[in-house]
Amino acid sequence: MGTRVTLDQDRCAGHGICVDAAPRVFDIDEETGMGIVLLTDVDGEDLRAAQLAAAQCPERAIAFSAPPA
Repeated sequence: MGTRVTLDQDRCAGHGICVDAAPRVFDIDEETGMGIVLLTDVDGEDLRAAQLAAAQCPERAIAFSAPPA
């Protein structure tokens, strides 16, 4: 299991920067216009892309946590 990725819907403003940085991990919900997580457990290239997305997110809506034990 990889690192868990979450996206805070209350903070997300739907900029789509996360999708540009990590399209395998994030997408935009067509109904709400807000970001959604496609892959909740990531590692390797997906983790690095998600970390880049988090660093670029102006709302700081993306968080990481250790996988459940």
